[in-house]
Amino acid sequence: MDNMFICIDTTVNKSAIHQFKNFLQKYPEVTKWFMCSDYCIADTKKPNDVVSFVLYPYILDFNEWNEVVSSMQKTDLKHCRQVSPSFCDFTKEGYFFSFNFILRENNILRKLDEKASLDYLLKVYIEMTENW
Repeated sequence: MDNMFICIDTTVNKSAIHQFKNFLQKYPEVTKWFMCSDYCIADTKKPNDVVSFVLYPYILDFNEWNEVVSSMQKTDLKHCRQVSPSFCDFTKEGYFFSFNFILRENNILRKLDEKASLDYLLKVYIEMTENW
C-alpha cells in the first residue's frame, strides 16, 4: 500500500498539482464537490488497467450535472464512437478536473477478484469496525 501512495505522490507533485490548484482557484466560493470514479481493470480488450476520477464543483446538483452532460453526449464515452462538438467545448470550459492513473499489469486492484484477497479485506474491515 505504501508503494501506491509513493506513486500517487510522485505523480501528482509534478505539473498536476499546479493544474489542480488553478482549477480550485476558479471556484473560491465552492465548499462542496462531487467526485466520480471509473475503473477499467483486467479488461482483455484494453491495453492497460486505468483508474479515473473526475471532480465537479457543486454549482449544480448531481441530477442537473447529469442532465447537462447527457444533453451533449447521449452515450457513455467508453461506448461511443463519436464525441459531440458541444461536449468537446464543454470539456474545454474547465467545469471539471479529471485525473487518471494507468496501472501496471500486475497491480493491487487485480487481486481484488481473488477470494483470498477479499477474505483478507473483509477481515480487516470487521476488525476495524470492532475497534471503533
